[in-house]
Amino acid sequence: MDAGKRPGGPAPAAPDPRGNRVSVEIYGEQYTVRGDADEAYMHDLARRLDQRMRELAARRPQLSTNQLAVLTALNTLDELVRLESQYHRVLALFEREWERRRHEVGAPPQVAAAGEPGGARGGSAGVASVWPPVRDAGPRDGAGVRSWGTDGGAVRGSQPAR
Repeated sequence: MDAGKRPGGPAPAAPDPRGNRVSVEIYGEQYTVRGDADEAYMHDLARRLDQRMRELAARRPQLSTNQLAVLTALNTLDELVRLESQYHRVLALFEREWERRRHEVGAPPQVAAAGEPGGARGGSAGVASVWPPVRDAGPRDGAGVRSWGTDGGAVRGSQPAR
């Protein structure tokens, strides 16, 4: 028997190099979502979006679905921008406190060259980073939803899957 083939059936489909493909329902419409995030995460995003749209619709029943989608997107983006600002303020406070304590004990800065533990990622020799490292914030280390729709093209959040 050939490796990868099931008896009496076709070979299993190869993983999609463009990411996971998940069918979700948002505000009564079916969408196909494709992304690097796992299926459970994408389902959770869709559930949260659906919930936010329904909450807004309950307060503003005269709005069309497109208006609800746009206002929900604007409200969510506003929340993201405020959280990013708060994150940067907290990070700056942490860095100032770190420097204050480092100077308090008279310790020299802990700098590691690229290629050493704690050094710059992917940098060349001579590039250094100061501990503690700052990591990019994002869902699942950068994994996320890349496209809405059925063809994997541009973001088309208002178009249902066919």
